[in-house]
Amino acid sequence: MELSVTPNIQSVLTGDSWRVSVISPSCIRFETDPHNNFVDEPTQLVEHRPQLGGGDYSMFVDEGGGHSRVVIETQRAVIYFDPQLNIPQALRIKFQDASSPIDVSWPQDDPGNLHGTYRTLDNIDGSHPLEPGLVSTSGYVLVDDSDSIVRSEDGWIRQRETHEDAQDVYLFVYGQNYHELFASFFALTGRSPLIPRPMLGNWWSRYWRYSDREYRQLLDDFDSHHVPLSVGVLDMDWHITDVPVEVGSGWTGYSWNRELFPDPEGFLGYLHERGMLTSLNVHPADGVRFHEDAYQDMCRELGKEPDGTPVEFNPVDRRFMDAYFNVLHKQLEAQGVDFWWIDWQQGEQTSIPGLDPLWMLNHYHYLNSSIRNISRKAIFSRYAGLGSHRYPIGFSGDAITSWDSLAFQPYFTANAANVGYYWWSHDIGGHMAGIRNNELHTRWVQFGVFSPIMRLHATASPFTSKEPWVFPQPYCDTQISFLQLRHQLIPYVYTSMWQSIDGRAPIRPLYHDYGDDGEAYQHPNTYLFGESMIVVPIVAPLDPDSHYAGATGWLPEGTWYDFFNGKRYLGGQETVFYRDITSYPVLAKAGSIVALATDTYAGVADHPHAVTLRVFLGDGVSELIEDDGGDQPYRYRLHQNYGGTSVHISVQAQQDAPSRMADVELQLMGVRSCSYPGTYEANAYRISLGECDMASLDVHIADLELDIPDIRRKVFEVIDQAEGFLQTKETLWEEALRFIETVESDVQTQVSFADAGADSHLRRVVSERIECYRALLASIR
Repeated sequence: MELSVTPNIQSVLTGDSWRVSVISPSCIRFETDPHNNFVDEPTQLVEHRPQLGGGDYSMFVDEGGGHSRVVIETQRAVIYFDPQLNIPQALRIKFQDASSPIDVSWPQDDPGNLHGTYRTLDNIDGSHPLEPGLVSTSGYVLVDDSDSIVRSEDGWIRQRETHEDAQDVYLFVYGQNYHELFASFFALTGRSPLIPRPMLGNWWSRYWRYSDREYRQLLDDFDSHHVPLSVGVLDMDWHITDVPVEVGSGWTGYSWNRELFPDPEGFLGYLHERGMLTSLNVHPADGVRFHEDAYQDMCRELGKEPDGTPVEFNPVDRRFMDAYFNVLHKQLEAQGVDFWWIDWQQGEQTSIPGLDPLWMLNHYHYLNSSIRNISRKAIFSRYAGLGSHRYPIGFSGDAITSWDSLAFQPYFTANAANVGYYWWSHDIGGHMAGIRNNELHTRWVQFGVFSPIMRLHATASPFTSKEPWVFPQPYCDTQISFLQLRHQLIPYVYTSMWQSIDGRAPIRPLYHDYGDDGEAYQHPNTYLFGESMIVVPIVAPLDPDSHYAGATGWLPEGTWYDFFNGKRYLGGQETVFYRDITSYPVLAKAGSIVALATDTYAGVADHPHAVTLRVFLGDGVSELIEDDGGDQPYRYRLHQNYGGTSVHISVQAQQDAPSRMADVELQLMGVRSCSYPGTYEANAYRISLGECDMASLDVHIADLELDIPDIRRKVFEVIDQAEGFLQTKETLWEEALRFIETVESDVQTQVSFADAGADSHLRRVVSERIECYRALLASIR
């Protein structure tokens, strides 16, 4: 790992017991130490300190009034630093558009701080307070690096040699430009790395005593139900857990249970033949005991007498950690293990004050990660504080199975983007306790498909099976269709991963992109999914009468389309989205083109040959990013120009992107017919372009005829299938017919059907249908 930490002298001012460094116009470092022992090495948090040598800032010492202070002026703000005071009292900021300076607070004391994430959801039922984040409506954040451990040039750690009262603090000043914040933060701390492509597909995991034969049969069952998988995880029963009494717990283990897995290499090879990555669970806290296969080798490596006493786990002992990887893990990786599930739950203290053993495990496991035939690294572990974005994937822990837990996870997931932590993986469906509920689990699967990582997992109870086919209809087919969709979405999610390098999280709060609109801050469960979509998760049960569940979200200005059926919504307002169990509120921005894998079993390890371009009419530019497995992106710009009765779709290869032969299908959402030969199916007009070079695609489609639904039939179906008093349904139907006539004669009428009569859940469901119809009529008149 290349680190660059030495200050550039042109961007540094040093005084008696203090040093100020301009990292970038939006990031300033302030250090104080009575003995001038300043830190230039990397730390737990900091990878690079690329100080500026000039540019859009000025820095000087103001001696006015007989009191020295440092003044840094950028295009965004003027920062004042008084070296005679402790931080934060030493700092004040005057934004360029403000009349006076403001005091600076620590994030935990800043009322504008929008929080970040939390170490784990273990045993949490519902919500939990989050740690402070980097994003604040105050326009700045202080990051305290005073107590973090230093990393030496040889890659190991050491304690700081600074004074106990020393401070090492970074001030980020960004206003409401949150993407600028993350660009500066990643320049300092290192970016969130690219992850292996198969990790974006469906994972199977369960705390269960599987045997080789049972696991193979399970995968065959997934195949027979047409559910694709790309990652297989084995929980702790892969190793020996029934240990001698004198050994203690069987929680820690490194020796295969040969009764369950007589041929580990053959089993792991079988998973690889299926195109799956594999991971084993490890609880390292109990060290290596005498019953382990590797006990003798570990003793020999460490110069310890193999006298039956355990090799103690000690993450701050370099010799132990070298043996931990070289003897224990590398041998298992040689058998076919791709990455490790580091299930650390044993505290936050080591013999070095302030050093979290979880951080040590995450950091060194990631550095030692080696996935066969893939150049990228990965681990699977809990969050260990700011800077953990460098060690994907995140394991959120053992949440309680409840509607409250599901309701918290969309916010928890998206909000982690506020500390640059992108790749949370949850136990989809909940882990333990709580309730068994078919609807709850199906909604959790739908959320999981539109999450960073889609991983089914449960505890060892025989009543927590997560295989879709164990659920009755319509839950079974709904789960299967969404799990298939996850694999179709991989090109889109993979593109989002590449875009995250520039500081735009794959999943993020609305205000990351729409921070100038106050409404973006009022809907914490609504989140952006990639560059083109907004997800409004359903986290409450269906209404027992209408059989629809509602979710309230906000759409920015413009036209938005239902991702599944092309229905139109007008943005710039709060909307309640009603869906039955088979669907989910996902909205695509007008003008966007979403690249999908046509085949649900393709496009996991490699880019798919058959590609579907789902087109949402409008003017816009989308992106598809691919690569050859390395660090060079191949960017393809997907252009769309919509003219009411025609649409022009073209692709521009950027920079060194090669030609891209593919079997291409266009899906024109909400279009019934056009000049191109094709078929109308499932709310879209489908055009097969056959084998072509997608990198130079250029298609002009004329004579567009929009799909105008039979709104009366649609409304009748909703009311007809609802339960309740017949007279109530008849009255609602008559009122709906009259209101539809009003909308067709005047689409600009301001009142909605929901507000035109006695309130009921069913009326609101009907009203949403009519409002989508109104938006469509407005677009063609």
